[in-house]
Amino acid sequence: MQDLSMTILEFFDCIPGVMFGLELGEDYHLCFVSENVSSLLGYDKEYLISHPTFWLSLINSSDRSQVIEGLRNIMHTKVLNQEYRLNNRAGQILWVQAEMKLITKKGQALGIIGFWNDISERHHATAKIANEDNFLEQELKASEERFMKAFQLSPVLMAITSLDDGTYLEVNDTFLDTIGFNREEIIGRRVEEMDIIIEPAMSRAVLKGLLKQGTIRNKEISFKDVRGNLHTGLYFATPVIIDGKDYLLSVALDISERKRYEEQIRYQAYHDLLTGLPNRRSFEERLRYTMADARRRQESIAVLFLDLDGFKRVNDTLGHEVGDQILCDIASALTQCLREVDTVARLGGDEFMIILPHLKARKDAWPIIERILTTCRKTIVTEDVPISISVSIGVAFFPEDGTRVATLMKNADIAMYHAKDAGRDRAMGLGPIQ
Repeated sequence: MQDLSMTILEFFDCIPGVMFGLELGEDYHLCFVSENVSSLLGYDKEYLISHPTFWLSLINSSDRSQVIEGLRNIMHTKVLNQEYRLNNRAGQILWVQAEMKLITKKGQALGIIGFWNDISERHHATAKIANEDNFLEQELKASEERFMKAFQLSPVLMAITSLDDGTYLEVNDTFLDTIGFNREEIIGRRVEEMDIIIEPAMSRAVLKGLLKQGTIRNKEISFKDVRGNLHTGLYFATPVIIDGKDYLLSVALDISERKRYEEQIRYQAYHDLLTGLPNRRSFEERLRYTMADARRRQESIAVLFLDLDGFKRVNDTLGHEVGDQILCDIASALTQCLREVDTVARLGGDEFMIILPHLKARKDAWPIIERILTTCRKTIVTEDVPISISVSIGVAFFPEDGTRVATLMKNADIAMYHAKDAGRDRAMGLGPIQ
């Protein structure tokens, strides 16, 4: 196991991040830290260990109180995840993610083990999620006891499996907590038997091929827990030899929350949050693609600009909550009116736009426009006073009314005002529609 411990230490040296340990007490003395702390903070390991409270002064003054409060609460919470700022030796402000866990033995608290991961890039550009190259790096003492403690207490998922048949030799507590198995249920059983990994590309044959190139790093995988919940992990692996047999040490950082955050950012960038419809940005991109496709097919496109009639009175009389519900109802009704190839988007307020592709002639758009007009006619009665809602539609055709996105949208907008001026609740184009 001594050879395994050395292999583990070497393996952690190639994972980005800083591992540290704190003593319990009023000042939370720094009792150990990874060698690579100098690349993060500019201070070497020896200096920080010889000045055990100095690390607290590196915490940004605006964050220091919340960090101390979190450390005091760890006796109750057992784990602590924080994001705060550190000032490095060069005077730069770094955002770090600190993942910490209380170490206990026979019910007695011994200290705190944790990781600092540099998340400055992610924090300064939330729309651009930081590359997970900043994975955690650890340095452990070359002893079996120290290795096993770090293995079991690590905040990332860790497992040792037979490279030959995939049998689990050991897993850590984070692995068990995340997946939901008891240790007895998994040790001695094969990876395929447990049905955890759902990524076909992670079969043993593929892993053996990848390992011929050395350590596997930064491979995104999918796995599930006993409840069937899907997770995304950033996977690292290296071969190790234990008692003359080939094993695989696997480390996975559960990045499911980060992936959900990425998806949320992407969704918000391209969708209207009230109705769930595509927004202006998404609409313009789809229109640009549809126009290119229509050129190849030598087809026509109808671009519709919709504005609700009487909607201001609804907001003024019934309030914005009712108005928002009507906008959602209209969005749903418009979606049901359209074909699968059509696109409806909300630009904002009570304005919507629609793309009708694959038209052979202008008249092909009219049946859909009629359905929209009919569907959007509503009467709301409040205090015995009826409020009528309808829609005015402006229509512009590609390529006759424009060959650029901005031109088509502008001409559809102009045609919509013609419909308003002509009495509302109707559709008009710059030329004949039928």
